[in-house]
Amino acid sequence: MHFILRHRRNLMRHLLLIEGGEPQGGEGEPPAGQNTHGEGDNAKNTTTDNQILRVNMANIRRKIEENPGQPKYIFTEVGVGYRMREGD
Repeated sequence: MHFILRHRRNLMRHLLLIEGGEPQGGEGEPPAGQNTHGEGDNAKNTTTDNQILRVNMANIRRKIEENPGQPKYIFTEVGVGYRMREGD
């Protein structure tokens, strides 16, 4: 949660949230040359990591959102990652 708050102006890609790196180019891009779509031996780990991330984000939403099904603070960018509402 702290990581997302610290980078709330950025779109946080799945891989970046999983690995906890720093956003590049202001949009949550992974460093050049890093794969964001799990291939080969890493595909299974990436899928598992994405599932864990989704569960964690759902738990965070249940704690901070009035209606987690219609979030006001943390938004999903389908197939990309998450972003947090700016301001306030």
